[in-house]
Amino acid sequence: MPSKSHVHRYVRAVGRLTKENKDSGFIGYYKCADPGCPHYMKTELILGKKSICNRCFKEFILPLSIRGLTNRPHCKDCTRGSKDTNPKVDISKVLKAKSNQASIEEFLDLVEEEG
Repeated sequence: MPSKSHVHRYVRAVGRLTKENKDSGFIGYYKCADPGCPHYMKTELILGKKSICNRCFKEFILPLSIRGLTNRPHCKDCTRGSKDTNPKVDISKVLKAKSNQASIEEFLDLVEEEG
């Protein structure tokens, strides 16, 4: 049965250990998580291909190295870690800098007019 023509959502499926592949450490295949899709592919062959994120279900490009792959590949937007892309601003430093140029009241009036 041929695989469906769609962008696959890959999940790791570990193959059977044999004499030929026991030295590799990871006997890896990835399969499509769609229940109706019989698509399987070796790990080395999915690198750099389009996939669907297993967390947010958006399309993304898989990493170009095996080390970047996980059991359920996901996009960079869904990677755990610091999601705060906007730097935190210390308002007291901003107020001190503005007070040198103008009074704090004038600064607050400007903020209220813009907001």
